[in-house]
Amino acid sequence: MLRGSAILWVGTMAANLSNYLFHLLMGRFLGPVNYGVLASVVSILYYLMVPTTTITTIVMKFAAEYEVEGAPGKIHSLFKRLTKQLLVVSLILFGLMVALSPLISRFLKIDSAWPMLILSGMVLVAYLLPINRGVLQGLQKFGTLSTNLVLETVLKLAVGIGLVLAGYLVNGAVLGIVLAVFVAYAFSFIPMRKILAARESEAVALGSVWSYSIPVFITLFCLNSYYSIDIILVKHFLSPVDAGHYSGLSILGKIVVFASMAIVGVMFPIVTGRHKAKQPHGGILLTTLSLITLVSGLIVAGYAVAPRLVINILFGAKYLPVAPYLAVFGLAMLLLALSMALANYFLAINRTGSVPILVVVAVAQIVLLLLFHDSLTHIVAVMFATMAVLFAALSVFYFVFVRNTGEAEPDEPAVVSLPPEF
Repeated sequence: MLRGSAILWVGTMAANLSNYLFHLLMGRFLGPVNYGVLASVVSILYYLMVPTTTITTIVMKFAAEYEVEGAPGKIHSLFKRLTKQLLVVSLILFGLMVALSPLISRFLKIDSAWPMLILSGMVLVAYLLPINRGVLQGLQKFGTLSTNLVLETVLKLAVGIGLVLAGYLVNGAVLGIVLAVFVAYAFSFIPMRKILAARESEAVALGSVWSYSIPVFITLFCLNSYYSIDIILVKHFLSPVDAGHYSGLSILGKIVVFASMAIVGVMFPIVTGRHKAKQPHGGILLTTLSLITLVSGLIVAGYAVAPRLVINILFGAKYLPVAPYLAVFGLAMLLLALSMALANYFLAINRTGSVPILVVVAVAQIVLLLLFHDSLTHIVAVMFATMAVLFAALSVFYFVFVRNTGEAEPDEPAVVSLPPEF
């Protein structure tokens, strides 16, 4: 657990560093108003990425199980069949995105539809790349996975910044994001050669895969919504300058969340493998929560001690109005990071009873933001309150419905049967 976490954490942190350099430099080069436009477009991207995270999660889970079975042919079959099906889905979604781009742009009060139209191109491969990465993660190939993540983010940084400085502004930044994904997808096939060379011993029935994807999708959609919907609603309700300031605060808060994602990414396949092999896995969860508290907690402590210094270094003096909110918002994101670990742990052991909790809290967050959005104080208060309730509710679910039921060696989950053609 520690070795895998260290490898993927280093890779993910390098990728995150590139991501945050991208946002921090964009915040400086574009200014609060244009950066607010970019941040709102990226928030739409987070929702588009929910299916990709779902795909990675389900492929990771089944690849880990097939690895335990010693069946590389099944992994090849899973990869091949999912790629064919999701290619069709990608083409359909691309057409829908192009058609809806003007409508989305008007809702976000963006003068031009071009940023959304450019973003639409990403859909063509955005749902195929997670298949490859899910296989690598399920097989615990954390080094090659980290390399691919770093490649994407460094290329996004280089191309995006270059296009912005060339005068393409928001359009250039979005184009950098799209091109980086295409290149990362092409390079992801290199470490997949052994899997693609394996003989398909038997065709994998995708019925259980797609039925498992339903709770995964709902879970990940809610988790993404917790740190995305606020940006979208702030952009809609507040002035362009306030929306730009809050976008900077949100990016600083996401550092707390994303710093822990590598730890959760390592936990998932390990817990899945132990669950499949009927081995205890509660200690892995405890290790995960401890590491998240240590890593993300240190970041929050820095926000509390020197908020103005952090903002000055990372975003510049233009964003200092959000300094009073940084520590509280950072703490809210720490609670979200811990909640993400619990939610992913429940998915790994097929305990989907936590899904209604996630849905209720996500809906409550949206309702509260719709009711209380007059100032940044109200918005930050809503974010902290909802994340505190979420973590408390998931903790209660763990102690009542998982730990106290003696689920050290849980039974296989029941799945919904789907027609063979699926």
